[in-house]
Amino acid sequence: MKYRHYRRPVRRYSAVVLRSKLKSERNQKMGKVLAYAGSLAAVFCAVYISWNALAGFFSTSERFNLREIKILGAKNVSKSEIAALLPFRQGDNLFDIWVSEAERNLSQCKPELENISVRRGWQKVTVSFDERVPIAYVFIDGEKLGVDVKNKIFPLRGGFTKKSLPKIACSDAEQRMAVIKFIVQYKSLAKDSFKDTVGVGIEQDGCIYFDLAEGPRVMWGVPDRDILKEKYGKLKYVLEDSKAKFSRLEYVNLNFFEQGRIIIKPRVNGISSLSQAKAVS
Repeated sequence: MKYRHYRRPVRRYSAVVLRSKLKSERNQKMGKVLAYAGSLAAVFCAVYISWNALAGFFSTSERFNLREIKILGAKNVSKSEIAALLPFRQGDNLFDIWVSEAERNLSQCKPELENISVRRGWQKVTVSFDERVPIAYVFIDGEKLGVDVKNKIFPLRGGFTKKSLPKIACSDAEQRMAVIKFIVQYKSLAKDSFKDTVGVGIEQDGCIYFDLAEGPRVMWGVPDRDILKEKYGKLKYVLEDSKAKFSRLEYVNLNFFEQGRIIIKPRVNGISSLSQAKAVS
């Protein structure tokens, strides 16, 4: 038996019917797009209205008003002067407070402070900081200012104005940093006797010198951490030994320490002379 191959008849549209069908499909797609857009607009409006309502509630409700400003770390500066520099007051809304602005104000107006932090809490703001501790002082335009181990210059406040500090006799920032590094190392060895050091300076060749209260100028030489302890021990011995021999020393020169020599210059009857300089092995 033979079977005839069945061919499905092709459905043909007239040009008018085809255009009408395409237009209908485009209208359906456009309707879906408009429906989605309308839904998104409705959601956006709902979120916007809700957000404004919440923002209005947060900004007007007394529950979110600042009731306490807590200041931590004030020792030589007063809490009242710190509070006066803050760009907010008790009763302000917590959400209107810009903590970064407060930290920037304190940093610019109070160089004697470091590690400044302003943090919001429930109905309170906590301001914390550390006061810079001077390791020495400098004179700038006739004003006595403190300088810390980071080479930061700041006004001396409170108890720091009466603290025994050595004067750094150089204005160049790089040289001052070299002096500060030496002071830190030397102070760790001298401990309590460091208070007798009244001034520290540096020569152009990098050699350190310092003055002792009612004592000689010590020409330390180039700082060398490897022989610092040995050098300090010898200096201490020379100063103690000279008390029994001389009324006062003009200077102690340690520049030739590594060659095994220390040069001392005594002051006799208040008069010094180059001919009096002596070498001590």
